[in-house]
Amino acid sequence: MAPTLHPITKYDRALEVWHPLVRAAAKGETYTYTEIADLLGFRGLRPLWQFLEPVMRFCDGKNLPPLTVLVAQKNTSRSGNGLLTSTDSERDQDRVFDSDWRSVTPPTVEDLEAASIRKG
Repeated sequence: MAPTLHPITKYDRALEVWHPLVRAAAKGETYTYTEIADLLGFRGLRPLWQFLEPVMRFCDGKNLPPLTVLVAQKNTSRSGNGLLTSTDSERDQDRVFDSDWRSVTPPTVEDLEAASIRKG
């Protein structure tokens, strides 16, 4: 019997973003929004906020620095205005780079959905 397939949700996509961001943090690197869109197979940037938001909320709920600060605008090398849990992206980038992400249990799709639903 074939496994039951479910439609890919924004939380599945958010989990796809988590792992590359953790690798980037370990290397002290950032991504552009275009690079994240390419990683997810999108041609435009418009839908990215919906995949970054659960990651941002999960980090906030776990008192982790916001991994999403590693996604930067190409022309400014700074994260966009939608990063609501950060008031100083440079400081938060340093915090992300200094964190031991290997000791953080990665979220599940359900964790990301719950974090997004709990948003303030």
